[in-house]
Amino acid sequence: MPKHKSHLEVSRSELSSAHSSKAFTLHRHDATTLSALLIANSKHRSEFLTSQQRSAMSKLETSHLLNITNSHRYTRVEVLRAYFSFFDDLFFFGSLTSRCGLRFCFKKASETALTGVTTLLKKDQRLFQKVKGKGYEKRRVVIMIFLRERESGSREEMFKEYLGTLLHEMIHAFLMCWACDHEGCSDARDVLGKGHGPICK
Repeated sequence: MPKHKSHLEVSRSELSSAHSSKAFTLHRHDATTLSALLIANSKHRSEFLTSQQRSAMSKLETSHLLNITNSHRYTRVEVLRAYFSFFDDLFFFGSLTSRCGLRFCFKKASETALTGVTTLLKKDQRLFQKVKGKGYEKRRVVIMIFLRERESGSREEMFKEYLGTLLHEMIHAFLMCWACDHEGCSDARDVLGKGHGPICK
């Protein structure tokens, strides 16, 4: 078993800067500390929002893609991809866009009870995804959202369910990217195992 590396601290000054995503190092942070950062970041309001969060909120007010009550000209995939970027900037310090792939799978109601799943790629695997203006970047985690072939209820109700699933899976992805993944690290075992672990409560 490889030697366990000490956990790295996350720089609070970097988190509040325009380059907050650079504050994290793959698999090198304490999962409990990361969870506390997420919770604190999600509680920002009005004048306490970071510049990145203010920019995200501005997009929410102006983007037709992010208006789930009036987004009929866009597909579910287009809307969910836009929300992935929005949630990343609002809650996850913009740290997931370059490390997390987003995929969609259409399913019949009887095929699976899952609405989403997040998978950590093995160290010898890479998912290359094209990023506008940046060429191809490596991904370490993949979120799969399962879309129903036929929807029931209103479009707004449908998106509220999908967005809840997406946000849930992004929390998993954040921890899978940045939390220590060493087998001997109890926090990582709790996060990366089959259960959600105490930090998710």
